[in-house]
Amino acid sequence: MPARPAADGFETGIVTRDGDRLLRFYRDVLGFEPVSTLPIPGTCVIHRLRFGSSFLRLVVPEAAPVHDHAGGPFLASTGYRYLLMEVENLHETLAEAEAMGCSVPVPPREIRPGRTICQIEDPDGNHVELAQATPVNG
Repeated sequence: MPARPAADGFETGIVTRDGDRLLRFYRDVLGFEPVSTLPIPGTCVIHRLRFGSSFLRLVVPEAAPVHDHAGGPFLASTGYRYLLMEVENLHETLAEAEAMGCSVPVPPREIRPGRTICQIEDPDGNHVELAQATPVNG
């Protein structure tokens, strides 16, 4: 029997070595709202953030992770590769990310009439796709 949702949406976790830097990015640049911080003694600290009805967990282990993620272009590896966020202010958000020094592997482009996207990298190199409805020409 397939899973039956008990909540609207799901939560995604990002394990990081630099919780303060990633927290600043998701909170101050992307506008995620801090919900809670949960220290789990001997293991990690989890910062739980909300964007609309979605949640993100920034997980900061006490012991540095052994491996880094694959990195590179989002189509270069398998697995969870990027978050997609629907925003109303793509260009302003992109400017904030660039001011923080974030890379922009996919600059803004209209992928079909009425839809503009871009991809940025968070400070750990995770891809975040920003999408915005745009006026349809004509």
